[in-house]
Amino acid sequence: MSQNRKRKSQRRMARVRVIRQGDNPAAPRCPVCGALNEAWTAMNGLRRPKAGDASVCLYCAALCVFTVGGGLRIPTEEETASMLADPFVIKLLETVVDVGARRPE
Repeated sequence: MSQNRKRKSQRRMARVRVIRQGDNPAAPRCPVCGALNEAWTAMNGLRRPKAGDASVCLYCAALCVFTVGGGLRIPTEEETASMLADPFVIKLLETVVDVGARRPE
């Protein structure tokens, strides 16, 4: 990985903030495992996710994409390839898998 790309990824990770929806029964569910997605991280400030934004399920580590209606869907092959080319997404997936492996049942 180039130094420039690595620095860009590190800057993005430093800006991540968790945003909670609270007790929202309409919160989207993971299209793979069905887990409720009631919080997310924003990489550019505190905006809510918009259609086309990537997401990673914290329960099953599935890559997802937000829809126009605020739901989640499985990404296309092209979207998946684009996400997996991003070092931030790779690091996030590694972290989710590592933490998930240690989560008590």
